[in-house]
Amino acid sequence: MTARTALAESLALAARFARTRRMYGTTVAELPHARALLAGAYTDLLIVDAVTARTIEDAARRQVTARCVREAMRDLSVLLGARGYLRDGEYAPYSAWLRALPDLLDREDAPQDHLLALASRACADHWAADPVRLPACLHRLGERRTGRGAPLPEPLTDALTDALTDALNDALNDALRETIL
Repeated sequence: MTARTALAESLALAARFARTRRMYGTTVAELPHARALLAGAYTDLLIVDAVTARTIEDAARRQVTARCVREAMRDLSVLLGARGYLRDGEYAPYSAWLRALPDLLDREDAPQDHLLALASRACADHWAADPVRLPACLHRLGERRTGRGAPLPEPLTDALTDALTDALNDALNDALRETIL
């Protein structure tokens, strides 16, 4: 399993948790903080995809991937809460993926501006025609450069969580079709 696969599977698990868990009379997925966490983790996955698809130096790709995966998994840990530590049951895979991360990722040096610039260019090339994914990736990388860590603007959060839900529903429908056929 790769770090990217662990992140993608963890994101799907956390999104399912958020859609089914109810708090304050609504699902967790409808709470602004939860939506921001899901959108941020999804943006990190998009950055990893863009960096992986572009030919940049291998060490830079590994470091950007490591940083994105670590931060996304941290966000998903906040979303899942105590369920993220369970070793049995529905959310046990997340705990296993979290424990496996040190083996999947290289040790990360301090983030350097040129690595974030390389990642920004890779995202700009990869998501050039996408009016949601490109601004989200550039915002997230810009926040990493400044160290502020501000959440994505609400319109981007909404668009990304909708895109994530659509992608997960499409994957579920594909899996169901394969099972039925």
